[in-house]
Amino acid sequence: MNKYFAAVPRHLEDLASREAEQAGGANIALTRGGVSFEGDLAAAYRFCLWSRISSRLLLEIGRWEGTEEDRYYRYLLELSWEGLFTSEDGFLCDMTGSGKPPFSDRFALLKLKDAIVDRFREQTGKRPSVDRENPSVQVECHRKNSEYTFYLDLSGDSLHKRGYRRDKGEAALRENTAAAFLIRSGWSEPTDRAFLDPMCGSGTLCIEAAMIASDRAPALERTRWGFRGWKGHREDLWQETVEEARGRYERGLPKMGPILGCDRDGESVRKARSNFNRSGMKGVRFEEIPLEKLKVPSDMAGKTGLIAVNPPYGIRLEERVGLEGLYRKLGEFYRTQLPSWQLSVITPDKELGMAVQLRAFRENKLDNGGLPCLLLHFRDPENSRLHTVLSPQAEQFKNRLSKNVKRLGKWARKNDVTSYRLYDADLPDYNFALDWYEGRWMHFQEYAPTAQIDHDKAEKRVKEGIQAICEVLDIERSAVFVKTRRRQKGAAQYGKGENRAPAVKGETEKVIARESGSLFLVNLSDYVDTGLFLDHRPVRKWIRDNSADRDFLNLFAYTGSATVLAAAGGARSTTTVDGSRTYTAWARENLAFNKLSGEKHRFFCDDCFTWLEKDRGGYDLIFLDPPTFSNSKSGKTTFDIQKDHVRLIDLALARLKPGGTLIFSNNFRKFQMEFAREGYGMEEVTSWSVPEDFKGSKGIHRCWFISSPGR
Repeated sequence: MNKYFAAVPRHLEDLASREAEQAGGANIALTRGGVSFEGDLAAAYRFCLWSRISSRLLLEIGRWEGTEEDRYYRYLLELSWEGLFTSEDGFLCDMTGSGKPPFSDRFALLKLKDAIVDRFREQTGKRPSVDRENPSVQVECHRKNSEYTFYLDLSGDSLHKRGYRRDKGEAALRENTAAAFLIRSGWSEPTDRAFLDPMCGSGTLCIEAAMIASDRAPALERTRWGFRGWKGHREDLWQETVEEARGRYERGLPKMGPILGCDRDGESVRKARSNFNRSGMKGVRFEEIPLEKLKVPSDMAGKTGLIAVNPPYGIRLEERVGLEGLYRKLGEFYRTQLPSWQLSVITPDKELGMAVQLRAFRENKLDNGGLPCLLLHFRDPENSRLHTVLSPQAEQFKNRLSKNVKRLGKWARKNDVTSYRLYDADLPDYNFALDWYEGRWMHFQEYAPTAQIDHDKAEKRVKEGIQAICEVLDIERSAVFVKTRRRQKGAAQYGKGENRAPAVKGETEKVIARESGSLFLVNLSDYVDTGLFLDHRPVRKWIRDNSADRDFLNLFAYTGSATVLAAAGGARSTTTVDGSRTYTAWARENLAFNKLSGEKHRFFCDDCFTWLEKDRGGYDLIFLDPPTFSNSKSGKTTFDIQKDHVRLIDLALARLKPGGTLIFSNNFRKFQMEFAREGYGMEEVTSWSVPEDFKGSKGIHRCWFISSPGR
């Protein structure tokens, strides 16, 4: 009987011990990070071929305990290394240690190599070579304090490498981690039950599920093994073990139930199919379908089964909050389409997992790539739903929100306003801005908490705030789009990828907002600003009512909302200028969406200063709403509203026709107007231009009308 040690990921030792028992092992003992057992050569072969959990299988070849360097070397020199492999075989030594060593591990590893080479030279007259790239034999030394155990690595490469996965997805599970996930979920033996992974990524969970369901040995197609360089290896016994496994798979495959992997990302689906084709198996389908459009296939209807999911992980607060919508969608899908199945989810954050809105009947610990995670298992969704009680502070926020809904809702209906600000940091502990779009979607901006505010408290307030919103407005969590708005310093600017909503990949959502009889495409998922500044509603309405038969110029036009209303109001021509290609294209799209395209509507993607300096046109009405700061594309120039507004207004007025009007606004709270020109009328109209829903907001914007001398 040989002594073996199986290296195992943390928390999975009990699963590996069952595998050792099934392989024919005896005297099985669990240690942290491994399982030791005794068995014959057939048990070792079966374990290598069938272990879904372990990383390596090691054959014990010696054990020494002591503190003297010379005795250590002499012990190693006495071991029969030439009985294990030949001098023609390249070898490699490795070492791990824990506790206090009697001498350095580096020295111990060096002496291990020297002893092997010296022993061969003494016994055979030849010495083997160290091969660091592709060794035929690997010798492992494990030290615990002053006790040294020496092994021959029978697996050669990590057992989690089945050979099928070359295309990895983002945050993909290792094969043995995926198998452990499934076994913990009750998917542990051949079955005709159905299996679904609605966020399959590169397909690892589906492929491992198919291996278990069809009784296929996970290492059936592996060709490289550490035991092939060992003199004790018996190829006939190995081939017998492999053929037995092939027979089990041939008998198990026809009994396997349907297995489906879906993902919204087409590239991930391509990788999954490629990996599955390399596995040499059959019976798994992969489809490009987002979760919200997924319907249960006919071959799964009426069956029992398992939904196993490895959703995206959120590390930062904003990401976790954004991902809660995805988890909530997952819970909704489970409750409405497959309530008789079991749902199992791996998550690094239990609170994030609770966004499924179900109470787990079992939890397991599992490490994924060094990240501690939890497996949450759910059954009977109708009787396990979570009902979270809000804190007294959150109830106060909920009451304030309810009052705002009644007051502002009445005002909005009377004035035909369908998108408006519902709440803006009314309570100091709930520092949010909430914009309610079309009675269907909530745009939730959290003003980033200061460093003095406890992170956990801030996170709890966001989560309770979202729950209160859903309860007051009777909407699903998926209708709440969460962003974090940070104060920008110096030349920093908001853009896609900066302070963006942590939306699920591919979940960009443009919705239609109505205003003053026109339609606007609004992006709720990708940017802090959605494409429609709601606080400029009165100014845009004035532009619509005063643009008939006038030439209109929109500078720093953003998505062209003011251009749309000028065109809708009968402008003779419109000119739209912005330095962003994205926003210029968006402005074109908004105009076309309102069927207002044509040659009289011009668009320029250019720096507004540069454009004004070279333009020679004349305009009756100019809307100038610059940002507080901006950088040129070259990075050589920076715009500062306080420093540069006088020159900017001068350039704009040079293009204003006699009797024309320039509307100038900005949202810099500390702004001081320094422009003055004799003969031009100037009136600050901020109190008029700020609408009812922004009256409580501090310094949302300031606005002036500047008129040129008459014709």
